[in-house]
Amino acid sequence: AQDANVFVIRVGERGRIGETYLIGADGGRSTVRKALDIASARFAADPSNAIAGERLANVYGALAGTTLGLASAAKDPVEAARRWRETLSWSRRSLDIWVQRREKGTLTAAGQRELDALAALVAKSEAALKPLDRRRPASSR
Repeated sequence: AQDANVFVIRVGERGRIGETYLIGADGGRSTVRKALDIASARFAADPSNAIAGERLANVYGALAGTTLGLASAAKDPVEAARRWRETLSWSRRSLDIWVQRREKGTLTAAGQRELDALAALVAKSEAALKPLDRRRPASSR
């Protein structure tokens, strides 16, 4: 859990879209999962806590950045579509938190840059999915 707490703090302090954090022998999956659980729990316990919200948004953003790399590298169209959907999902989750901060009037300049980067990533993901979805039969969408 210590590694996960450190991850949450590091992502909260330095996390930016497109950066990948690899911690641990398993490529960071267990640490990222713990970090997500910690950040989610902290935000759920106090949704008005701006720091908890920003840290959760940054964990989501780090996951979006990680899956972006996997989506971009995927050669198989089915795998690419799956990864682009993951990227879209994580991006939207992060974007939702930043939009809420903007609506409350608590968005910083750095937060606005994150919001803009995430909005661009959502658009990129949606654009990447269009040709992939056209290739799939309607019953498997």
